[in-house]
Amino acid sequence: MGNNFSMGKMKSLLIIFLCLFLGFICQGQTAVEFFDRGIAKDDLGDHKGAIVEYSKAIGINPSYSAAYYNRGLSKGKLNDFYGAIRDFDQAIEINPNFAEAYTNRGIAKDELDDTEGAMVDYNIAVKVNPRLGVAFVNRGTAQDRLGNYQKAIADYDTAIEIDKKDAIAYFNRGLAKYKLEDYKGALLDYNNAIEINPLLPQAYINRGNAKDKLNDRIGSIADFDKAIEINPNLAVAYYNRGRSKYGYNDFKGAIIDFDKVIENNSNSEEAFYYRGLAKYRLADYKGAILDYTKTIEINPKLELVYIERGTVKYEIGEYKSALEDFSKSIEINAENGQSYYNRGLAKDKLSDFKGAILDYTKALEINPNFAFSYYNRGVAKEKLNDYNGAILDYTKSLAINPDDEKALFNRGVIKYKIDDLKGAILDYTKAIEINTNLSVAYFNRGIAKLYLEDIVGACLDWRKASNLGFTNADELIKEYCK
Repeated sequence: MGNNFSMGKMKSLLIIFLCLFLGFICQGQTAVEFFDRGIAKDDLGDHKGAIVEYSKAIGINPSYSAAYYNRGLSKGKLNDFYGAIRDFDQAIEINPNFAEAYTNRGIAKDELDDTEGAMVDYNIAVKVNPRLGVAFVNRGTAQDRLGNYQKAIADYDTAIEIDKKDAIAYFNRGLAKYKLEDYKGALLDYNNAIEINPLLPQAYINRGNAKDKLNDRIGSIADFDKAIEINPNLAVAYYNRGRSKYGYNDFKGAIIDFDKVIENNSNSEEAFYYRGLAKYRLADYKGAILDYTKTIEINPKLELVYIERGTVKYEIGEYKSALEDFSKSIEINAENGQSYYNRGLAKDKLSDFKGAILDYTKALEINPNFAFSYYNRGVAKEKLNDYNGAILDYTKSLAINPDDEKALFNRGVIKYKIDDLKGAILDYTKAIEINTNLSVAYFNRGIAKLYLEDIVGACLDWRKASNLGFTNADELIKEYCK
């Protein structure tokens, strides 16, 4: 759920109904009248009524290819794509060079997810009429759907050569470039689409996404604002603006936008999820948990949301419930080391140190460079008095992250416990080099020096610890540093 939503490819529908007589002047006047009535009803949005009129025209003249074509368009408007295809079939059978019919049949097939079949029709359309820009645009959308982004761009290029004012061609080319991570190129195409059609909200949304990728979050928010100004009910604009605001650390503003998305779509798992993230950043932990829970109700298979909800529960001390969430995420995806690591932390808090070690070990099997897993496994082993095992884990953690003062300090503590005083001093010294304000390291190093009979060095360390506010050092200073 890490990406902003882009508005999808726009199909260049041939919705201008055929009203040229294309060889039909000699038809009976009645068929033409029904045909014209169909066009009039389509213009008024009465597509069912238009279908009735085109059917009457076809009943009078079964060879009326334009009537089949227009009836197919009307059926497509009513989402009867199978019916539309049958009508385009008839139009093509009567007129095999009917390029527009091939194009719209391809669109209907695309709507039915028959992208390969759509490609066949678009190929025929551009062969029959190499100047039919709309066929290139729609073939481009099919290429895009098949993941052939460069081929899609080539088709949009041709469409733009045919008609430099084709806003949809620029829009779709921008989307293909965006998918190829050519965000600057996408931005230029969306600019052109907007220049041609300033009232195309989808272009503002996608340009906003491109700007966001280019770290121009202020510009992206401005574009989402414009899209909302054009269409205040466009939920995707609110969602993307919310994402940009979140990235800009405007968590309150992001929540307002996600509220708007949820108001329009109470099953938007993405909006609930990101609203939960924003609430978490505002320390509204209960609110975050409620939103993550709603996300899970909508889609129980979202591994990441269980991890996020478990993390919040862990932070507010609900360790058992957090453990259940991490276990659920593992049930969904047993190959995510983070889930095992997090569950290990929860088990540690519940004093199940052996269980924690098993989870940290599993996390390391998945990711052998997971330094925190070595560190926390070392902590668990230390609690079980497995000092040698703990030292090994801290050492492995430090091999990955040499500047981890906590690992150095903890290893120093264990070395002190096993009477490796010189080794302890070395570790405390390295920890202090990384963090010169680590008062407890000065204090512990002083104790190790005391047992090595370095009273002067011990006193220096305790005084430093005391100066840093570690008051436990004061008693030792009184006793040994006179």
